[in-house]
Amino acid sequence: MRLKIIIDILKPLRKIVKVISKEGTETIGVIKYERIPDFCYVCGIIGHTMKKCQNKRQGLEVHDSNLQHGSWMRALSVTPNQNRGIRRNKVELVKKTAQSNDD
Repeated sequence: MRLKIIIDILKPLRKIVKVISKEGTETIGVIKYERIPDFCYVCGIIGHTMKKCQNKRQGLEVHDSNLQHGSWMRALSVTPNQNRGIRRNKVELVKKTAQSNDD
């Protein structure tokens, strides 16, 4: 699935997206970003890294296990010959649910 999204660089990067089709099918996908500039793995905001993060709590030890963002959010780079030279952000489908007939 391909989606075009607008990113507010003052807010943390989104990790997932939920899409509901006309038929009521709900799809949840993990967002992977291509060609994304440096961003902080602590707060998820573009423009700085963990070392210069002003949002991390004082005295909090930062480990990979307690980070909400990370390198897993970066999509693998695409060579110019793949996808007819077009580079796009990727969404990996995680969960799909059917429409409920309880209405």
